[in-house]
Amino acid sequence: MSFFEIWLLLFTFWSFFSLFLLFRALHDSSIAFQINDDHAPLSAPLPESPPSPQKISIFKPTPPLSTSFSFDFESILPPLESFLSQMTKDHEMLLGISKRDFPAWQKIVDHWKTAYPQTTIKVIHENDHSLYSNPKIDWNHTLSKEAQGDLWLWSDLDITVAPHYLHHLTLEWNLAPSGYLTNAYHIPTVHQCWGIWDALFLHFEFLPGVFLLHKRNRFHTAFGAGILFPAQTFAYSSAWNQIGNHLADDFHLARLIGHGRLSHMLVQTTSRASSFREGFWHYLRWHKTVRWCDPCGYAGLFLLLPLLGSLFASVWSLQALRITAAAWLLELLIGGIILFKTVKPLSLKMLPPLLLWPWLRLFAWIWSWLPTSVKWGGTDWNSPIKSTPGK
Repeated sequence: MSFFEIWLLLFTFWSFFSLFLLFRALHDSSIAFQINDDHAPLSAPLPESPPSPQKISIFKPTPPLSTSFSFDFESILPPLESFLSQMTKDHEMLLGISKRDFPAWQKIVDHWKTAYPQTTIKVIHENDHSLYSNPKIDWNHTLSKEAQGDLWLWSDLDITVAPHYLHHLTLEWNLAPSGYLTNAYHIPTVHQCWGIWDALFLHFEFLPGVFLLHKRNRFHTAFGAGILFPAQTFAYSSAWNQIGNHLADDFHLARLIGHGRLSHMLVQTTSRASSFREGFWHYLRWHKTVRWCDPCGYAGLFLLLPLLGSLFASVWSLQALRITAAAWLLELLIGGIILFKTVKPLSLKMLPPLLLWPWLRLFAWIWSWLPTSVKWGGTDWNSPIKSTPGK
């Protein structure tokens, strides 16, 4: 057996082990992986505990309507309403809106205050900020001045949660009320075919590793989909300065707090990629960000890229081409299984992106080691940390 055949066997083992980790975690989750119309939990709820007297402030900064990525009310309203529909007197939502965009939001906010009278919605509309390079942290810093909760929940705008999510999250927090509690996320729906690259990255290249680290008690990161932590964390301005200029603010927030836990609940997001170009560059940003955050771990993905070795060997031996073909077909099989089990609806339009995915993985891994930049928040990032605007 050649070295490259052993390499392919190693990839095969990890691929099916990843599927096992992914599907078991989804089965054990209290939120259905394929979130249905009523978002009903799958498994039994956590053991009941006394309600927490602590108030939770939910941070929801919004990007300017002029940003380049696909942002529209039609896609953003259901995620926000998934929170509003379950909020009680123990919750408040802080909605940050650019002053020039507020007229477009006014009617929607007024409707929410009528439709959800039990909720506290604080709308902060100000001019664009430039205190920190990361626009989300820039906004959260502004929203924090209005926050009255003992606990803060930072959650990206496009995150949808199941009913009773806030209740279950509080119960989980009460089991060990320290550090932070974070939610992993998944992509059960792809509206455009190029969005499957996001789904494949998350479900195959990212989540299995997260679940494995969690099982081995080596989980030391957080996810912007949902991070619950004490407001006291940001009692001093130095805390903001430690994360405000980082691209991966969630990763550095976890490092700032020091210890945390992965929630048993998964939340949902969607892929905004509406074209080949958007899907391509977003996929590359996924890879580049992971490489910046954990270069040693990312280097280890070399062992899970059998196409890389087989293509290299093909320069000297045409026999290695069969290994290349086998590696490509195996990756297509794994990708097909993941899409079939996790993404709805499926269509034949997804076939071309799936056929390209193994080669895109290879290209993205090599590209991530080059001195290249990624675009996020309307600006180019040449490194994982960017100097404060104006400095």
